[in-house]
Formats: sequence, structure tokens, C-alpha cells
Amino acid sequence: MSLFSKSQLSVSGPAAGLSIIVAGAVKDLGSFEAFTVAIVLAGVLQILFGMIRAGIIAYFFPSSVIKGMLAAIGLILIIKQIPYALGYHSKIFEVDEFMDSGENGKFSMITNALEHINPYVLLLTLISLGVYIFWDLVLKRKYSWFPSALVAMLTGTLLYAILELYFNIQLPDSELVSIPDTNLFKGFKFPDFSLLLNGKIIYLAFTLALLASVESLITLEAIEKIDPHKRQPHVNHELFAQGAGNIVSGLLGGLPLTALIVRSKANADSGAKTKVSAIIHSIFLILAVFLIPQFMHHVPLAVLAAVLIGVGFKLTRPAIFIEEFSIGWASFIPFAITIIATLATNLLIGILIGSIAGVISVVRTNFHSAISVEGDGTGDTVYVRLNKDVSFLNKPQLITKLNNIPKTKNVVIDGSKASFIDNDIAEVIEDFKTASDHLQRKTELIKTQYKLDSDENAFHALLDRNKEWVKQRTDLDPEYFKRMAKGQAPKFLWIGCSDSRVATDEITQTDPGEIFVHRNIANLVIKTDFNLMSVLQYAVSVLKVKHVIVCGHYECGGVKAAMGNQKLGLIDNWLSNIKDIYEKYQTELDAIEDEKPKFNRMVELVVMEQVYNLSKMSVIQEEWKNGKFPIIHAWVYDIANGSLKDLDINIEATSAIPEIYKFKI
Repeated sequence: MSLFSKSQLSVSGPAAGLSIIVAGAVKDLGSFEAFTVAIVLAGVLQILFGMIRAGIIAYFFPSSVIKGMLAAIGLILIIKQIPYALGYHSKIFEVDEFMDSGENGKFSMITNALEHINPYVLLLTLISLGVYIFWDLVLKRKYSWFPSALVAMLTGTLLYAILELYFNIQLPDSELVSIPDTNLFKGFKFPDFSLLLNGKIIYLAFTLALLASVESLITLEAIEKIDPHKRQPHVNHELFAQGAGNIVSGLLGGLPLTALIVRSKANADSGAKTKVSAIIHSIFLILAVFLIPQFMHHVPLAVLAAVLIGVGFKLTRPAIFIEEFSIGWASFIPFAITIIATLATNLLIGILIGSIAGVISVVRTNFHSAISVEGDGTGDTVYVRLNKDVSFLNKPQLITKLNNIPKTKNVVIDGSKASFIDNDIAEVIEDFKTASDHLQRKTELIKTQYKLDSDENAFHALLDRNKEWVKQRTDLDPEYFKRMAKGQAPKFLWIGCSDSRVATDEITQTDPGEIFVHRNIANLVIKTDFNLMSVLQYAVSVLKVKHVIVCGHYECGGVKAAMGNQKLGLIDNWLSNIKDIYEKYQTELDAIEDEKPKFNRMVELVVMEQVYNLSKMSVIQEEWKNGKFPIIHAWVYDIANGSLKDLDINIEATSAIPEIYKFKI
């Protein structure tokens, strides 16, 4: 399937998440030959999904839900391997249900395993896991070409061979890897196309196509988050690839296939860069089955369990939970619900429940944060702030808040931050102002928005806004400007684009004095730009900022202009730096057919290159010599939805750059 796919890191295979559907369908249809017809038809439908560009659904899954899915898979991996890690004889878990109260439920299996610990198996597990962790933490950077999982596998297998040879310790066949009969062709069952128009088969095909497509798209979205190169997934082409794979699988009597997150994560962790890794992975599987089945039979399941426990921990490490919790309840609740739902049911249902929770959380957060009521510090005035779009849904909330304001208080209703105010809300405000006038209570309405006209007097609106801002600040905090005048101590240097839509303080919700800002066309870091160099040296050497953030943005006019050939004038010299980046990554970019993903990827590459440019600066390396700060980060702002995307490039030492760029400081 990797031959058809444009995904560089995903690995496809039989979908465990569809195992319940497979078992039930074969029983309902009466034969496996009838079931394979549904697989072939499902593959055709997936190709049609790709042709109508249905892959866009992948972009609608919340980030917190994707992270919750990954964490749940990590937990399931760990729990499923515990019996094998302890030496408990049992069938391998292939069914996704977690809360199984029967004898074969995962909790029951773990309880039984704890009562039947095999000390030799436990020794193999601990040593293999220890080697896996040690290689990852200590030796991986030096020997990145040799995967930690393979090292752990070889070490554990060699240890078992020593125990078997010199200490006569043998494990039962049930605790060793089992390879099926290599005469596979005699077991092929081909589709019975005489049943093609059977209603049950058509219904099953639609079910398989939808579920397999969703699981594959979710996997692609998750893999994009752990891809160090942050390559954009080709979602529609992936549907075509998955469809082609399922057609072939069905014709050969196989099972339905999807992109698999666990194998894809293991592929990425092993240092894979391109889909060649997945192709070689397939070749090795075939060779292992046909050429060295006896050797594979000497590999203890405990060693495999140790590796999978290590992979599972990476997916569900505590830092992920802490990060989601620190973002806020709006992100953490869908994250937690996705984990619980996935553990309690299966992957697809868990994602569905988590997505519903994410939508509810967003709606609830927007509803409650749309209107806030604050005092002015003196007790005489109450500020009612409309913080974002306010619709008729907020009408009961606004009426309640206004009615709860004591009649002796003056009121300021500030709608300057709301880009839209529904007519129903405007009527409530007007009614309140009329009622306040009868009570002889002062009620001030601050403009809901400012329209900057094109005439020469437009600047007056900016001066008016400044007066309102000064009044708001001093009313809330009389000492605010006195503190500002004493000096600045920002923790961040922001190198961003000059685009007027990317307002640093606004999109980060920070106050003046928190971020030291430098902006230019396309957020470039060029060693001959003395303006930037001066800002950089002052920020890191004098202000001692802890973080330097290079932030680009999608829909960047500078990047778009550089990707064309139109002569623009003086700025052509500046944009040539972006053209150099395009040339460097042209192979990767030209492989992206859709213009929008290609443009977005180019924006990300521009940001990443600026981060590496910063790490080559002597002024940065000078500070690194004295400590770990500043840490350099790569972000991209999405104008279409207002979110900041972390490209997961955080450089804090010269180890990330070639030797030639390291100064002797």
C-alpha cells in the first residue's frame, strides 16, 4: 500500500479496530468468500471518496482528541502487554474492548498474570526494556541508524538463547513468537462476485469504507503531529491508496486494511524519514515468514512486550497530560473523555465521543467567555465587556448579568473587542440604557467596532481608541502605566511577519511589556539585516529573554510572491532568500500536488530555516555557553482559524547544527 500512498511515515495493515465487524460479518454472510466481496467494494468506495475530496474531514478532528486517541492507544499497548511481560500464558488480545468483565477481560488477565509471574520471563522483559530506554536516552543520537527497538529485540533474544543453552531454561511455545504455516497460498479464499448485488454486502461495504477511511485519516492527522519535518498529509490521495490496497487485499482473500497509528508511531520512532521504510518493513515481514520462521520462533513474546511497552509509554507519557491540563479545561476535558471512551469501547467510537465532547467544550467555553463583568477597582463603576462574537444565544446570559448589577453603580458596556453583535443583543443593550436613564444611572456604551475610512481624517479613530484604552487601563489598575515606565523585562523575543492581520499581543493575549517584538516581511532572519541583528543582541544579551519565537503565518504574501516569478522591485532582493529555501526543498514541495498544502508547507519550511539561521548566530551561542537559554521555537499562525501551530522545533544548544557553524566561545 505504501507504493500508492504519499504519506512518508504511515504504515498500513489489518485493522484491529474493525475486528468485531469482521467477525460478525463473516458469520452473518455465511462465508469468508462473500465477505471479501465487501472488502473489494469498500476499496472502490474509498477511491471514490478520494475523487470527491472527502479527505477534508481529517481537518475537523480537534487536536486534543487526536492527542487523547494517541494516549489511549499507549495505555492499551501497555496493558495488553503486561501478561506477556510477566509470563502469563494467554491468547494475544486482538479485540479492542477494554471493560470486558469476563474471564478474558484485560483487567482479569492482568490480575491472573500477577498471580503467575515467571521470574525468567520477567528478567527478559526488564532487561529488554532497560536496553530500549538506555539506547533511546543515551546512544540514540550517536547511533541513530540503529533503532532502539531492534537493539532491545536482539538483546532479549540473545539473553534467552544463553538461558536456554547454558541453564536449560526453556519457555513454552505459547510464550514464543509463532509464525503460521509458510504454505500460505493453499489458504487463499477468493471473492464470490456472484453476490456483488447482495444488499447485506453493499451495506457492509459502505460501513467498512467509512470506518476504514476515518481510521486512516485520523492516523494521518496524528502522524503529522509527530513527524519531525511536519509534512502535510495528502488526505485525498491517501483515500485512493487505502482503497487500492483494500481492493488488492479483498481479491487475495485478505482482511480490510487501514493506516495504523501504533505501527506508524514505531516507524517514526525508529528514525524513518520516507515511505521507503514502510516498503522495506513489508519486504522484511515477507522474508521473515518465508526464510527465517524458525529463528522468529526463538524470540520470546516478553521481549516484544518490552518494546511495545516502551512505545506505549512514549504515546502516553505524563508530560502530555500535564501539557493538556495546562492549556485549560476546554482542551483537557475532550482529551480525557477520548481516552476513557477509547479504553471503554474502541478506537473509532472513542474518537467519535471525544469529537462530540470537543464541540460541546468549545461551544460552552465560547458561550461563557463571550461576556464578562468587572469592577473598576473603586466600586463606583461596573464594566460589562463583550469579548467576542455575541449572538442571540448569549441573550439570557447578558440580561442576567445586567439585571444583577446594583442600581447604584455606573455601567460601561464595552463592545470594542466584539467583531459581531447580534440585533437581539443590541436591543437588550439599548433597553438597559433606556432603563438606566430613568434611574439616573450613568451608562456609557463604547463602540462595538471601528471602521477606518480611507479619507485623511481616519487617524482620529485611532486616537479615540487610545483614549478609551487608557481610561480602561487606569480605571482597572491606577498604577499600570507607572509600572510600565519603570522598565521592561520580557521573557520572549518575537520575530514575526509585518502582516497587519498578525497582531502579536492580540493572538497571544499578552500585555505590553511581555514580548519584545521584531517584524519584517515574511519573518526572515538574515545575517546582513542589521536592524534584526541589533534587536537580537539587545534581546538576548541585555534583556536576557528566555525564548526566541520565529512565527510565520499561512496566507503570507511574501512567501506567495517569492514562489512566483513576477518582478516586484526592490523587495525582489529580500524575497530571494525565500526562493533559496524553495530550491533547497523543491523535491519535497513538488511532490505536493494541491497548491494550498504546498503553500502551507513552504510557509513552515521558511520558519524552520529561520530558526536554524538563529542557532548559527554567535550572539545566541554566547548565551548558550552560560546556560540553556534562550530556547528557539518555530510557530505558524493560521489566519483562517486564529490558532498558533507549534512546529516542535525547540533548539537550545549547538548540537542541533553542523560543526562548521559552531563558534569557539
